[in-house]
Amino acid sequence: MKTSFKAGCVVLWMIVACGGTSANVNGLPQSDGDDSGTIGSSDGGTDEDAARSTPEPDGGDASVCAEALSSTLSGTYGRLDGIVTALVLPGSTACHGDPTHLHLQVEVASNIYDVAVPVTFTDAGNQIGIDEKDEPTLAGSAWTEGWHGTGVTLDYVSSFDVHQSDFSLVSAAVATSRMRGLMSVGDEVSIWGHVYASLDGLNAIFRDDGVSDGAIAVVHPSTSVHYILLSKSTQTF
Repeated sequence: MKTSFKAGCVVLWMIVACGGTSANVNGLPQSDGDDSGTIGSSDGGTDEDAARSTPEPDGGDASVCAEALSSTLSGTYGRLDGIVTALVLPGSTACHGDPTHLHLQVEVASNIYDVAVPVTFTDAGNQIGIDEKDEPTLAGSAWTEGWHGTGVTLDYVSSFDVHQSDFSLVSAAVATSRMRGLMSVGDEVSIWGHVYASLDGLNAIFRDDGVSDGAIAVVHPSTSVHYILLSKSTQTF
């Protein structure tokens, strides 16, 4: 089921931007599901900008994350089925990184999209909660590489039978470490989320309204689907 993908990377905490240039920061759509004010987004860069190398921590071979993104998503909410090509750690200025999100870069049919996964929340009094769930199949339709932007819904309660009491409240560092341990470059993933205003990525990857909840599914075709679920500590469901 996997397609070919560009070489991926985990971008270091607080490293300089790929190629020595910081990513632009644009506002995201204002919605009830938005978890922060601004997150890195595409600046419509040139093909030359599309892949810039960032050294790995041990001084090994340079790996690639993308500064330029594809802006072909549609609608306001849906599910993105693709291949993880890079994980950009919170605090990085490379490849659309920012202080409060783990950014996943996901390849779909040779196009790269950005997914901003919160590791902390900026609104007062909210702490991030995390839960995991193994299921035999993917919620909704089977994994099919592409953007699924119509007729898609997700509800933590009815889909997974989870409630706020099932979530562990964790620090940003723990949330980052835990999610890094669950996802790797080359994984097939399905990600439910709200579309950036710039149409080049997704945000609000957490419990929203019980209709358009955000989540990550790491798909293991021969075994199971492993879900990563996130919530705010002030939510009740």
